[in-house]
Amino acid sequence: MSTSTDKLFELATQMLNLSKDLTEAGGKLAQAGAGLQQIAADIAEEQTKLWGVDVSVNVGVRPGSGQHNIVVKKGRGEG
Repeated sequence: MSTSTDKLFELATQMLNLSKDLTEAGGKLAQAGAGLQQIAADIAEEQTKLWGVDVSVNVGVRPGSGQHNIVVKKGRGEG
């Protein structure tokens, strides 16, 4: 027969495993989000080239926060 301590230990183990699973899922979502951001950045760069402006957008994921760098270069026709 299980004791209360055994049940609590079993519950704590289950919660730890669920926490690890959630952390792993969060990491995968962050990677997917970064990939989508990069695709959007690439599309934005191509669109701005059509408007005569060169824009460089770099997207990345760091633990705890996203990183976004936008650099606008000299547009075409400017002297």
